[in-house]
Amino acid sequence: MNEKKTAVLIALYNGAKHLESQLDSVMQQTCPPDLILGSDDGSSDDTRAVFEMVAKQSTGKIEITCLDGPKMGYARNFFHLLKSCPEDVEIAAFCDQDDVWLDHKLERGAEMLAACDPDRPALLGTATWVWRAETGRKTPSRKLPQKLGFQHALVQNFAGGNTLMLNKAGIELVRNATQNSPDVVAHDWFLYQIISGAGGTVLYDPEPSLLYRQHGGNEIGANSGFGAFVKRFNAMLDSTFLEWNTRNINALRGCTNVLLVENVQLLEAFAAGREGSVFSRLKMLRQTGLYRRDKVGQAGLWLAAILGRL
Repeated sequence: MNEKKTAVLIALYNGAKHLESQLDSVMQQTCPPDLILGSDDGSSDDTRAVFEMVAKQSTGKIEITCLDGPKMGYARNFFHLLKSCPEDVEIAAFCDQDDVWLDHKLERGAEMLAACDPDRPALLGTATWVWRAETGRKTPSRKLPQKLGFQHALVQNFAGGNTLMLNKAGIELVRNATQNSPDVVAHDWFLYQIISGAGGTVLYDPEPSLLYRQHGGNEIGANSGFGAFVKRFNAMLDSTFLEWNTRNINALRGCTNVLLVENVQLLEAFAAGREGSVFSRLKMLRQTGLYRRDKVGQAGLWLAAILGRL
């Protein structure tokens, strides 16, 4: 059993429809959290009322608290939650408002983090079941590359933010790195970049930890299937990928004090190379060894370089 104080951080915004079932799945964990900390970003539906109803109905073994969010988007809402975490929290688990956690998620994740060096920042992500509740259909999330690290993190995320867990050292590192609430594409991708860039441990559990609900209100949605492939390809063609990289580079430049020297150099090589000619861009990819998770993704990365969409 996990003896470290665990907090579940849930960013809230107009999620009343599915929130109660998500909170129920958190409270019914084999190793329940000590704290469920929500941050409502100005919902216009009954999200806050549902959250507070669940809090009142709880047995009291779990502290359940809701804060006012910064109203600057979901990524900054998650950073706000992390900054608001009590100092004695040693494991932080990020949570979406509309999934269903499998009952072993926290216990299994805590065991994996406990096996890491406690003085070294550690980030855990897991596989998920991509879930259509109306049909009950479940499909596994996409597979990962053979290795994880900053060379991958610069150009691709590794796991859904709804699966992520941080150890104490990771919590402190990310807090320091996000003091100024950086304008990033997604909190989960930035966490991967910061932890790997600082030389921390990045873990991936191939066993699914939750049912990732798919519906029209998803902020991003699952990154799997042919439809997701088309969406990613279009993002490259219409310069969305280019804009994402620019935002992430700017955010990372604001916290180079926590990055390893070699990763600061890699970041600057990426930033400079993407601004040059097509030959400079291709040379940069070859020299830096940046990579995506599979052959198709890697081909897309090289195509983005050729088209000036890095």
